Amino acid sequence: MKTGDYKSYDEIFNSWLREGIIEEVKREDNYAGVHYLPHRPVFKPESETTPVRPVFDASCKVGRAPSLNDCMEKGPNLIELIPAILLRFREKKIGFVSDIRKAFQMISVDAADRDFLRFLWWEDEEKKKLKEFRHCRVVFGVNCSPFILAAVLKHLLDSVKGDRKSLARKLISSLYVDNCVASVDTVEVYEVFKKQATEIMASAKMELRQWECSAVGAPEVGRPAMRGCGLGDDGGCTPQDSRNTATTMVLGLVWNRERDSIGCNFAKLEIAEKLTKRWILSCVQKIYDPIGFTCPATLKPKLILQKAWAEKMEWDAELPSEIVENFMKWYEELHYLAKIEIPRWIMGQQVKKDEDMQLHVFCDASQDAYAAVVFLRSENEDGAVTVQLLQAKSRVAPLKKSTIPRLELLGCVIAARLYSSTKKALGMGEVASYFWTDSTTALSWIKRNDDWGTFVGNRVRNILELTEAENWRHVPGVQNPADLPSRGCDSRELLESKWWEGPIWLKRPKEDWPSGDAIVNEEMVREEMKRSATTTLVNIEEKKTPWYARASSSYRKNVRNVAWLKRLVKRYRGEAVENKESDLTVSEFEDAERHILKLVQMESFEDGVGVIAGLVVEKDTEGIIRVSSKLLHSEHGVAFRRPILLPASHPLVEQMIREEHVMNGHAGAQFMMGHLRERVWILKGRKTITKVISKCVVCRRFAAKKVDVPPAALPADRVNLVKVFQVTGVDLAGPLFLKMDRNTEAFLLALERFISRRGRPTTLYSDNGTNFVGAANLFKGMDWKRIVKETGNRRIQWKFNPPTASWWGGWWERLVRNVKDLLKRMLGSRRLDYDQLQSCVCSVEAVVNGRPLTYVTENGGDLVPLTPAMFLQEIKSSAFPEAELLSGDELRKKSRGIVVLREELRSRFRKEYLSLLVQKSSERKLEDLRVGDVVLVGADGKKRLDWPMAKIVEFLPGKDGKVRLARVKTLNGIGIRPLQRLYPLEVSSEVEAETLKPEVKVRAVQEALKTTTELEPVQRTRQGREVKKPVRFGSVSFM
Repeated sequence: MKTGDYKSYDEIFNSWLREGIIEEVKREDNYAGVHYLPHRPVFKPESETTPVRPVFDASCKVGRAPSLNDCMEKGPNLIELIPAILLRFREKKIGFVSDIRKAFQMISVDAADRDFLRFLWWEDEEKKKLKEFRHCRVVFGVNCSPFILAAVLKHLLDSVKGDRKSLARKLISSLYVDNCVASVDTVEVYEVFKKQATEIMASAKMELRQWECSAVGAPEVGRPAMRGCGLGDDGGCTPQDSRNTATTMVLGLVWNRERDSIGCNFAKLEIAEKLTKRWILSCVQKIYDPIGFTCPATLKPKLILQKAWAEKMEWDAELPSEIVENFMKWYEELHYLAKIEIPRWIMGQQVKKDEDMQLHVFCDASQDAYAAVVFLRSENEDGAVTVQLLQAKSRVAPLKKSTIPRLELLGCVIAARLYSSTKKALGMGEVASYFWTDSTTALSWIKRNDDWGTFVGNRVRNILELTEAENWRHVPGVQNPADLPSRGCDSRELLESKWWEGPIWLKRPKEDWPSGDAIVNEEMVREEMKRSATTTLVNIEEKKTPWYARASSSYRKNVRNVAWLKRLVKRYRGEAVENKESDLTVSEFEDAERHILKLVQMESFEDGVGVIAGLVVEKDTEGIIRVSSKLLHSEHGVAFRRPILLPASHPLVEQMIREEHVMNGHAGAQFMMGHLRERVWILKGRKTITKVISKCVVCRRFAAKKVDVPPAALPADRVNLVKVFQVTGVDLAGPLFLKMDRNTEAFLLALERFISRRGRPTTLYSDNGTNFVGAANLFKGMDWKRIVKETGNRRIQWKFNPPTASWWGGWWERLVRNVKDLLKRMLGSRRLDYDQLQSCVCSVEAVVNGRPLTYVTENGGDLVPLTPAMFLQEIKSSAFPEAELLSGDELRKKSRGIVVLREELRSRFRKEYLSLLVQKSSERKLEDLRVGDVVLVGADGKKRLDWPMAKIVEFLPGKDGKVRLARVKTLNGIGIRPLQRLYPLEVSSEVEAETLKPEVKVRAVQEALKTTTELEPVQRTRQGREVKKPVRFGSVSFM
């Protein structure tokens, strides 16, 4: 670094030190952790306020260690969008800008966090001695700094009350980081805004300075530095002579305050020896235009880049001569862009009413790109019309070639989105809007309410969410101003075209606008209709049950009802009725069935001749539609050779299938298909039959599957670092046949031995065994206040797993299994006495505690794997004879070494074991259970036929908000069960299930639906055998 540059850079830090922005770190300061930020100077002699700026890099990484930005949350984006701010900057007559002096450095950082914002700098110019500094204020370069600044400003301005509240809202919407960009109608309003805004910011010790506006000629207005507003004139912010020029940079654009116009600012790069994709992209990105008035010229290099990308060229590979020639032709005329200026004030004249303003949105597309443009048309009281460009956007067409109408529709999409963002930024709620396109096909897609395909349908839906279909109009292509940005042009052609002034016809009266009449290519419009299978089925009132199927849920009962009605009609008409006093005859039943099936066909099929759903059909003499099969010459009956055609979804058809299903012993879909085909042909038969069978409660009882629940995170007792056996799980390790008791007293003695050997646990997990529950109840009845007072021992917290949910204790059940497996291999079929078994159990204990917890590698240089036995060594021995041979310093050193070793052991356990406990599970569809659903309660020791039914009363969510337990109500009471033990029947207690019970099978169905077998207490003999209750002879039915 040069001497002069060093002094300038060093003076920045000295000024920061004087202002308290940074502070020097003293050597006696205590700290737990620090982080040093690398920094470098950026010299910009042309800058008016900061010719030298330190840049701190919080994203710098050292090795594989994360950077400071990696360790911090970025925070939500509270910064206004640049296009929206520029639109409000152009909205009113007087535009003005200002900025907050050292905005980030006006916000203090908590003292506890400053050590993470340290940096180093030389104490002398010879660079021999370093000094440590730390930031006391927010650092620009840390990823959360923009959010902190925006949040502080929002909090400050939201807290403004009274008459200044509206001004504070305008100020917060005009801020982009530390720049204020806005506009007002008069000089008086500007002066009031400047004065009050400065005072509001000064209340937070922030200086709003460097006011500039476009009202040239007014006193103290239009000058680069505003005096008399209470701003300090320190040397750090004194404007240079260059500030007296008429141009100002506003959010990357050049603002000429004298002409009140906006232009583009860019610097041409030196032509490289080898033109590459990287260099062209860098050159294009130098042109910054958030408004879009240069988008026709900037489209050309984008198309060149797309062509290079399509040829799969490397970033630093030299481009072909054809591409280089096209780019250089565009590059040579790039200087014309600097001559393009558009008016800042979008009105151009005073307009009093919203009715005098209109938004006109144009869109167009070519084979290479598509574009959209938004103009504002305003008319004053004298009838003078001005048209100003608000926003423009062009996009390159996708590499995958598409049709022109589809690209035109994409142009309509970005036109609707551009209109929505523009209208929202300017708050033009009641302004009339017009949308113009030269594509009659895209216009037809938008205006017609048809079922379009996926591509067109999704985009039309998006357009209609943002605009109204009746506002879209047709404009000829030669009169469409969006034509130029959709094709692209050179800078010289763009300057000569002045397309940003809008079409000439838009300045004329409405009667002279394009009429919108155009010829529509219907064939091209219909190409995007949604493809669907042609069918003659008509589904009328699918959910409504017809009159002849409402009397009963039984198909046969409904047919009998129709048969009785037909007999009554005959008797009323005086026709002869055989056996009028007796029950229905077979012929009457069959006649009523044919009549009712004919009614079903009349409701479902428009025509009964020709082809229906791919089947050749014809009507018989009674007008019933029958299927013409290939078995016409068969000797079988007419119903088999020519079955009656029935629709797929009809209430009566479902009743027929349900009744035949029950009458045939709850047969499956394959059997039902063959059985019903003997007399009827149901469209989509297999799907319809399967759907009906799936609703059968009896079948669901035997086919229901258990509920899957989402995997849960490990409980806190498993992942927190505690002492050995501080959290303990206990269970019986059967079947070991011992001549000893397993009651509560025996367990308490075992627990006492465990505590004497391993120490007193704070938490104890177990299942709901009677010995465990009895011990917990005994502990509850004790006077724990007195026990704690006299002994200092606190009560053991006992946690029980839900009933029948043994897998909730998997972390100790797995060790029980290991112990049992080792005992089986050691003992085989031998018989041992108690002392021998106790010795074997101790040996197994040593093996289990010596197993590795982490992966064992074959590399001899790796660390010894962690084992449970390592943690058991935390118990200190009472004898230490070596103490006599060691001095005091050596003892202290040894003690510190033991502490470090213990901490390293715990750290390895956390990193090598706990960090690998990842929840793995395949994605499964979870059952959607609801309160009131009827379920089967599964049990391991019973057959499915004996499982009881229950109703879900309540769901019990876990700490993560997900449900894994439910409270259910059975015949014998209410209990808690895990969801994995519940088998849904797809029946809710709120809706009564429709079950058919034919007379011949009444008893069998009733037996299958019994729910009297609840989880009754199992009775056992003295030897431990289960007592089975005898069943009365004749009470068992077979389905």
